[in-house]
Amino acid sequence: MPRIDVTYTPNLDGLLDVGRLVNALHEAAQGLGIFPPFGLRTMATRAERSRIGDGHDRAYVQVDVRTAPGRAPEVKQQVIETLYAVIEENLGAVPHPHLRYQLELTEFDAALTRAGGAV
Repeated sequence: MPRIDVTYTPNLDGLLDVGRLVNALHEAAQGLGIFPPFGLRTMATRAERSRIGDGHDRAYVQVDVRTAPGRAPEVKQQVIETLYAVIEENLGAVPHPHLRYQLELTEFDAALTRAGGAV
């Protein structure tokens, strides 16, 4: 089951519309047609404590995408390009002079992963 995790620094409170970012990422990922619609999960977490770089009011957003293994490199690249465009669109207007962001896609090890619960 694919998962998108957004972690952001607390100095973005009131500047970043986290709900909008979560919805936009989720909808873009579903729109790719490669993830099961019932299994995609997108969540955001505010980092209660953080220190970025030199500690001078740096803002940061990390977006991690975790997927099952086995997708072709071009499919993974499509995911990265699509979601990065969403991130740039949503973070480009954030009025913070020291905002940085990163997107990373990783594949979980199916042999070391278990999931349960209702569908």
